[in-house]
Amino acid sequence: MDQSRSNANQSRSSDRMTESLALPDQLDEAANYIKKLPVNVEKKNERKRKLVATSAFDKLNSIGSSSMSWSVDVSVPRRLPKLEIQETGPVLHIFLVTSMEHKFMFHEITRVITEEAGAEITHAGYSIVDDAVFHTLHCKVL
Repeated sequence: MDQSRSNANQSRSSDRMTESLALPDQLDEAANYIKKLPVNVEKKNERKRKLVATSAFDKLNSIGSSSMSWSVDVSVPRRLPKLEIQETGPVLHIFLVTSMEHKFMFHEITRVITEEAGAEITHAGYSIVDDAVFHTLHCKVL
């Protein structure tokens, strides 16, 4: 409620300022406002893309259900690889989300698991949605 009152007060004071300006100044102000709109729209679109990417990753992380199908927006921009490791006793569940540009990540993860951690990979799978690659690894620590 306070926000709407604040916006209304700002609008009224803005109207008073506009009324006191000469017509050419009002036109200049309107032109400047219109020029700024594409920048503001682009900022909002970038924020939306980031929120959608975060939402897609959160859906991937909510593996509590037995269903392995996720609704992922294919317009998610290219992103940095994300890795999550869940440990259940001697079993590791590894979830890796990469773009097609980061193919090496899967190979590096499997190398680290087998050579350095001494674990045995019992299952490996992946799914590709647009440019996003969702990898799933199940490992048994020896």
